[in-house]
Amino acid sequence: MISNEDENIVREYLATRFDKVIHEPDGNVSPDFLVNGKIAIEVRRLNQQFRGAKKTVGLETDQFRLMDAIRRKLSKYPLDKTSKSYFVTVSYKRPIGKLSSIVSNLEEAINKFQLAGEPIPYSCKLHQNVQFEIELERPIRDMKYKVGIEVDEDSGGWVVDTYAKDTNHCIDEKVMKIQSNYSKYPEWWLVFVDHIGFMASDDVEDIKQCLSRPEHIAKILVLDIKGIEVLEI
Repeated sequence: MISNEDENIVREYLATRFDKVIHEPDGNVSPDFLVNGKIAIEVRRLNQQFRGAKKTVGLETDQFRLMDAIRRKLSKYPLDKTSKSYFVTVSYKRPIGKLSSIVSNLEEAINKFQLAGEPIPYSCKLHQNVQFEIELERPIRDMKYKVGIEVDEDSGGWVVDTYAKDTNHCIDEKVMKIQSNYSKYPEWWLVFVDHIGFMASDDVEDIKQCLSRPEHIAKILVLDIKGIEVLEI
């Protein structure tokens, strides 16, 4: 069983179209799959990128770090029989800042909220780019606070522009990784699994106009998270 979610999606897609699909034919190096003994296939998640001053990283890198830290801290406040419980909203944009400072500010904010008699709505900044709000009282089993809404202000944007920039980033990244291995197999494909998630069918041709297939890459495919092909160049 393949542990990588995106590779599993691609494996199932390939298995319906080819007789022989081998995962990692050369071990834990490129390519991810070899099809019919000749087509080398590299897989990557297609995700939105944050382009910082020093590097480009997927949005989920900071998203997971931040939200996991906040959820862990909120879990430290158990619900007792007499207390109310609340859904909270966390809004953020990058750069996120130090998690230790954000968690410390969250603890201070909750203490102030409780000492003030739990007035809602209640709002404060945990960091210059991280906003914390308590707006809704609702019964929550076993917890006093739970994230109800998460707003990533860097996510979204113009569909064609977003897909063009991030798909080209993925292409460039993969080509850099595999170009020294081109001679190992006669044909190379790139297959991306779309986790951006807002491409419509009538956007496809416009997006394709913004993409180019590098030399030595025979095909580039984009699959949705159900394994359905949505774009080919």
